[in-house]
Amino acid sequence: MVTLDGSNTATNTGESNTAARYFEVCVNVGEHKVSLGEVNISSVTTDDQLFDEIWKTYRDLKRSTWRTALRAWFLKPHDVSFVFFGVLSTHAVGIYRKPLDIPPQTEVDEGRYHYHECPMEDLPPIPGNIFLHYLNHAKRKAASKRTPPLSHTDSTFLDRLPKKLGRSIFAELPAVPVQSTSYGWGVQILERTSTSAFYVVVGLVAVISAAICLASFAFTWWLSGLDEAIGIGQYAGTVLGIIDAAIYLALQTYCTSLSNEKA
Repeated sequence: MVTLDGSNTATNTGESNTAARYFEVCVNVGEHKVSLGEVNISSVTTDDQLFDEIWKTYRDLKRSTWRTALRAWFLKPHDVSFVFFGVLSTHAVGIYRKPLDIPPQTEVDEGRYHYHECPMEDLPPIPGNIFLHYLNHAKRKAASKRTPPLSHTDSTFLDRLPKKLGRSIFAELPAVPVQSTSYGWGVQILERTSTSAFYVVVGLVAVISAAICLASFAFTWWLSGLDEAIGIGQYAGTVLGIIDAAIYLALQTYCTSLSNEKA
């Protein structure tokens, strides 16, 4: 995901294609915790390839720990912000300016960043709905076993999105493990609660509870008769109903807390 290449510079022309290029992606990975994924796009030539790499980076960050993977199951990308951020040696990120902050023209003129055109009159560089559409397309491609038809073969948004030139942002951090910060521009993928995941979990809990209740009823009927089975079934149904309600409320509270988090 991150490689350390030699430093090159480029002006705000097609010469930027000869420099090492990186796209910075900030992703929420915990409560009030944002991590940076840096995408090496030096060999990328189309929007389709770009979003394939963005999806891989996003997916890897969301699977970095079991807690992050659990959170990711209840969340889905909802929007994107263009941000100015600082990153520590631990890859932890602080967002300083958003939601529409791109490198100033001086950064482009001096060959540290590139986007076209510059100055950019029509902002944002890519609308949020198109970003999410391309990202979902990359997700479906990664999950599919068949080769999908070619799409998004132009470089419209590859050109428009701000890209770091020359060196990886991590190469600008000192080699010793001190709390130094490197600053840059990129995107932050914002998320919201996935209602489908919530209801899948609630449905599974309900099915398991019903199976336990029926098994208890059948086993008691076989051992002690119908009257005892009815009593046990009513008792089990009541207890399991209380447990299901507690699980539902706990999940609802957890999902609400995820939705209310701010980076």
